[in-house]
Amino acid sequence: MTPKILAQRALEAVKNLPVKVSILGEKEMEKQNMRAILSVGRGSEEESKFIIMEYVGGKKGEKTNCACR
Repeated sequence: MTPKILAQRALEAVKNLPVKVSILGEKEMEKQNMRAILSVGRGSEEESKFIIMEYVGGKKGEKTNCACR
């Protein structure tokens, strides 16, 4: 799956959900000094993408049931 297709699928996967999706291209990633990630995609014909997905549901300050650690 190419970076472009993965970015499209990420947007489709959270459609109608309280999730904000931001997709950075190489120019934005360079501004953020994401050199390690950019170096992985240097050999590719297609531009790298970095996908940020943020849950924006619930009330401010409310704890989530996330088991992430």
